[in-house]
Amino acid sequence: AMEKGLFPMSDMLNDFAIIRFHSLKRIVFWENFHIQKKTRKYIQNKFADYTLTFNHDFKLCMDTLCEVYEARGGHWLSDELRAIFLKIHQNPDEKVSVDSVEIWHNGQLVAGEIGFISGNMYASLTGFHNEDYIGRVQMTLLGIFLQKYGFAYWDLGMDIPYKADYGAGLYNREEQMAIWDKLHQSARIELPKETFKLEDISY
Repeated sequence: AMEKGLFPMSDMLNDFAIIRFHSLKRIVFWENFHIQKKTRKYIQNKFADYTLTFNHDFKLCMDTLCEVYEARGGHWLSDELRAIFLKIHQNPDEKVSVDSVEIWHNGQLVAGEIGFISGNMYASLTGFHNEDYIGRVQMTLLGIFLQKYGFAYWDLGMDIPYKADYGAGLYNREEQMAIWDKLHQSARIELPKETFKLEDISY
């Protein structure tokens, strides 16, 4: 499913897996990517000594995400799907990987998300934050690095209004398929392995 850009999820109420082909989806193209002034200030000041990593601790990121959402009423990551995501993360192939994005402060994971890469496209699945506004910082920094490392576009999935703040346009199924056919390439791009201090990130 991920190889074709579709979102694997699980229905926690009925305990079965679903493949989601969104009728409407938010997608970011880099000519429209937007960094809010408030976010820039937070990166340069309040969160300057925080660090950004990719795939530093995928399991911790996924487990923390589930804990945060369980405290808020639940999530869609069943135990079975989490096990599959972890297995794919540990055994990526030349086309698909499952990845984590993490923000750290004083050794503590304060924000993050899991997503997947299909060739030259990155798709955000779900994320969390434990501090005010750090979630927006995490998403903005992810967008910066996706653009820097040559991803064709950023798939943000279902239509939620806040995603427009990053410059994400709204596309129906026919448009999604046209974008995929035009821009997708199968060779997988990898995210960087370094640790980045937020104040040192250029954009």
